[in-house]
Amino acid sequence: VQRAEALAATGRCAEAAPLLLEAAGDRPGMDLRTRAAELLLISGRAADGLDQLRRVLKDARLSVPRGERAALARALVLLIRELFGGVRLRERPDEEVLEATRRRIDLAWSAGRGLLLWREFHAVILLLRSLKLARGAGDGRRFARGLVARAMIVGGMNERVAERGLQKAEELAERLDDDYLRGFARVARGVSVCHRGSWPEGLVLLDQGQRLLRERCVGVAWEVSIAITTMIRALIHMGSIRELDRLAPRWMRIATDRGDIYLGAVAGICDGWLRLIDDDPEGARRRVTAAGEGWPEEVHHFQRFQALVVTLQIDLYEDRGVDALARLEAAWRWLRTSYIPFSPDTRAEIRLLWAQCLLAAAQQSEQPAPLLRRARAYGRKLKRDGHRDGRGAHAYVDAALHWRAGRPTQAAMALDRAASHWDAQGRKLHAACVRRRKALVLDGEGLETADAALRDLGVAVPARLTEAYVPGFS
Repeated sequence: VQRAEALAATGRCAEAAPLLLEAAGDRPGMDLRTRAAELLLISGRAADGLDQLRRVLKDARLSVPRGERAALARALVLLIRELFGGVRLRERPDEEVLEATRRRIDLAWSAGRGLLLWREFHAVILLLRSLKLARGAGDGRRFARGLVARAMIVGGMNERVAERGLQKAEELAERLDDDYLRGFARVARGVSVCHRGSWPEGLVLLDQGQRLLRERCVGVAWEVSIAITTMIRALIHMGSIRELDRLAPRWMRIATDRGDIYLGAVAGICDGWLRLIDDDPEGARRRVTAAGEGWPEEVHHFQRFQALVVTLQIDLYEDRGVDALARLEAAWRWLRTSYIPFSPDTRAEIRLLWAQCLLAAAQQSEQPAPLLRRARAYGRKLKRDGHRDGRGAHAYVDAALHWRAGRPTQAAMALDRAASHWDAQGRKLHAACVRRRKALVLDGEGLETADAALRDLGVAVPARLTEAYVPGFS
């Protein structure tokens, strides 16, 4: 057991889990088996981890709904309660908190932590149950930990609730002098800020949090993986190609050394995106496909969504708008039942993808009108949502529709608005592609400057990437 925990402390969760299962054997109690299940899930061994976790939860009579729809309904009820939940705690001394209560809190926490990468609705149920148990027990440290997790879950839905919980958690972290809580709260704040579309600010917070966790804490592979995954997404949204080029090999080495399939998949998808930017769509497609090999089909996790995003960009890069739309329509069957559309930033991203694929497909269709009507509807949804990520996207859709209607002046003005919105968010690559598109709309005026700006960012072939990011003008 000591060897297993030593391995887990250095992030080598896949090596630690079998040792804990071997030590558990036929012993009574669930601590070792719970810890093993958590480590298997964190390291990406979904099938084995889910199997062990079902046994543990059944033995503990800590039931969760079995199906996705039932879990969704239950998670929504709990989330609504938490949106009105407070942060007051009647704290008790450690010696007054029963050991059995602590174990139950930790069981729900470990199970939810492991499941968050795989079954989001089930994870939400367990993490919020852990918070409720900690609140009832008066356990300050576990309550603060639960508040941080709650902030990550509700941050995209209610900024005020997330911020209030983080402030309380940070207050408890300082009073308890707990570096884990400090670092985890910083990561959660970064995730919450990214949910709002403030990518540069979120990136700074995520980096600060993961550094604090890595330098001062042990056994934090899950928290660091969340930070790095969100950092990769932020850097892609910001178009920070050279920074990703520098960091991606390091993250891949970390994943390989730890045997971390989860982080390895994220780094692999990032590498695929970089190959696309370098004008290697075939290599990009192979890399993204390889990153998703071995994932259970029934698991609708965030990596699967990220792989879909990059694959659609590859389709658009290769001028395969009809294929991209068909791929997105097929993926929507599982995507709409996942937790992913509940976050406002990913919801905006999905709506932008729909608009891009519809506009690209309309270029190749003999009957473009129905596709353009659908694209217009997604543009309106992006505007109505009011999310920062949706402002530039709505302006781009507006520009494409003006162009299709033979109104180049209005199209150029809308592209100007899109570039301004994306500049304000720090999304340099989107803004640069939009400016190149505007130059084409204006019969080449400013095209050399736009191409130079894209090459300065690290783009190999500006013309092809513009077709992927701003389709619909051919």
